[in-house]
Amino acid sequence: MEELEIEKKELESLTGKGIPFQVKSHVKMPVKGLGRYFGRKETVEKVEAFEIKPPTLAVMDRLSLISIDLEVDDQKIAEGDNTFDLVKGHIASNADKLAEYVAIATLGEDYYVREQTISGRIREYEDKEALRNFTKFFKTWLTPQELHLIAKAVIISLNLADFIDSMRLMKGTRTAKAKKNPIELSA
Repeated sequence: MEELEIEKKELESLTGKGIPFQVKSHVKMPVKGLGRYFGRKETVEKVEAFEIKPPTLAVMDRLSLISIDLEVDDQKIAEGDNTFDLVKGHIASNADKLAEYVAIATLGEDYYVREQTISGRIREYEDKEALRNFTKFFKTWLTPQELHLIAKAVIISLNLADFIDSMRLMKGTRTAKAKKNPIELSA
């Protein structure tokens, strides 16, 4: 049953529906009644819904830049000497990068803003403030298990197999490609 659900989610992501996920956070809100006039607040759990849509090429580039910077020394972890200390070190050095990875995947093409000015010119810029806010939010509220599941969803949404297949097709259909004639090679 679980494999069928995974396959269904993968097919939905390939057709452009995106992969939804939720993150629970805590928000301090003023209490109801007279207490709010005295500044009393209560902590309320809030669930926010997000969706990872199939990425554009620009989003894939940004995700690749972050994944290249991730530092994991599998050999030292496999050796088993001070494994716990090594894992803590990897967490400290990669937590921001992983949160930013999820933030970029969640923002998708909304990270790149195109605005038309009053004069009619198109202004393009990156929404770095939204990226910072999402990164901080995900770093604060995602558990390692949730991060693992979201990372798998991002990898599914990238659809790398079709991307590589497209590159292979394009490489093979070049019209000016020099052909090696077997008769010329034997001479």
